[in-house]
Amino acid sequence: MKTSPQIALVVTAVAALLLIAGEGQWILSRRGDLFSQEAQNQTAARMNAERRKDFEDLQTHQDTVLETLLKVTNAVVSEAPPPESFEPLRQAGIQVELQGEHRGFEYAFSSPMEFHRFVPALAALESEYPLLRVSELELESDGDPFPKAATALQIRGKFSLVKNQAVSAQPSLGSLHSANQ
Repeated sequence: MKTSPQIALVVTAVAALLLIAGEGQWILSRRGDLFSQEAQNQTAARMNAERRKDFEDLQTHQDTVLETLLKVTNAVVSEAPPPESFEPLRQAGIQVELQGEHRGFEYAFSSPMEFHRFVPALAALESEYPLLRVSELELESDGDPFPKAATALQIRGKFSLVKNQAVSAQPSLGSLHSANQ
């Protein structure tokens, strides 16, 4: 049996139409996935732009960040400072003694003095040692509960300093950035 060229042409045209219709159906079924992927890409692009801006801001403020980082890392001590080294407390007449080591170097302090003289001394010590932690503070008065003039309180307490952790000598902004990735 012989086929005419017209039948072959019709069969080829029908096959081509079926192929095109199948591809169109497949594309339409994948359309939702493509929109979802595009939305994810846009979200990732926004997040990358925000991170880039944050890193540029960090580079802009690099000196301030490194100064703060060095101040904090220099506050970590490997040996217990002697009690005499706490100059603000010593000048205010507060006695300090080393109590021992746990997670840090622990000190006890005590002195009879007015509260308004004690607070600036403690604040100055905190400025000198940023990682200082006051763990206990006791104020006791032997006199009238509401005196008209400043009266000495018996002030007792404990504070600690963070002890040696492995701290790099000179951190850099690049090392901070690579550590955060």
